[in-house]
Amino acid sequence: MPKISIVIPVYNTAKYLKECLDSLLNQTLEDFEVILVNDDSKDNSLEILNAYAKKDSRFIVIDKKNEGQGIARNIAIKKARGDFLLCMDSDDWLENNALELAYNKMSQEDVDVLFFDYYKYFEKTKEKYEIKYTNVYKIFENKPFSPKEAGKILFNSNCLTFKMYKTDFIKKNEIKYSNHNFMEDAPFYFKALLLAEKIDCLKTPIYTYRIHSKSSTFKHAEYLTSIPKVFDICFEIIKKNNNNQEILYSFLKNRKKSMLYHYSITPFIYKFKYYKMMQKIIKNNFSKYELEPILEKISSSSFIQYELLTRIKKTMCILKTHII
Repeated sequence: MPKISIVIPVYNTAKYLKECLDSLLNQTLEDFEVILVNDDSKDNSLEILNAYAKKDSRFIVIDKKNEGQGIARNIAIKKARGDFLLCMDSDDWLENNALELAYNKMSQEDVDVLFFDYYKYFEKTKEKYEIKYTNVYKIFENKPFSPKEAGKILFNSNCLTFKMYKTDFIKKNEIKYSNHNFMEDAPFYFKALLLAEKIDCLKTPIYTYRIHSKSSTFKHAEYLTSIPKVFDICFEIIKKNNNNQEILYSFLKNRKKSMLYHYSITPFIYKFKYYKMMQKIIKNNFSKYELEPILEKISSSSFIQYELLTRIKKTMCILKTHII
């Protein structure tokens, strides 16, 4: 049985695949498996995957029709045999000692979930920034903690892939990705953190997250309708698995931050639709729990500020064009 199972959904990322897979071949810890799910790529991604699998038996390729990242990850997780589970994006890569550091930390502390720091790499500018992802948990001074102990800071992070999980914990609790095409990792993330007995942090950047023009984050025209559906799924998970008001507060604070961020990067033509959708979510969910601090911070004025700033920038560009 391998020590770590690495799950990677693949869709039209041939340009980045070799860098991602080579970073796995260069790992100092060699006892792992890589489950690669080709989600009906139209480029030569499958050809690249098969070439790696042919040379190295640790690479396992699953070819399927296109159904989205969430379903692809769930299929791979079912087949995972490793003690621990790491979900990657196919355009990202790992530091050479990433698996060794993460495995040692999880084994020593016997934790269900491990957070780790990471890098953001902007392809357009070639800039790379270290993100101190785990600093929000510095209160625990490198000691494992439970969800209840974390309380209001439990969800003081995003829902991306910068975590490693105990595989048995994920399978036993039937923790799965959403079938929606946007924010599919959110239900997985919230349920995992709620049900974990022990969480720990590796305060070392071991993962590089690539940001480029084809990143799914920017496909708001296609994925906008998924946002309220995923919110409802996540809220049901919180209400079903938690009776702690501080953790509920942390969840809503996290969603507030996520809403404002996605609003800020939503294309201008969709902003009003997004704004009205978020108003409805706030009215139907936040106010029920009388969480005034959250409501104050996520009032319509927050969105109006973004809207005004966007309109001012757009107007200045128009004026500049006419002046020239």
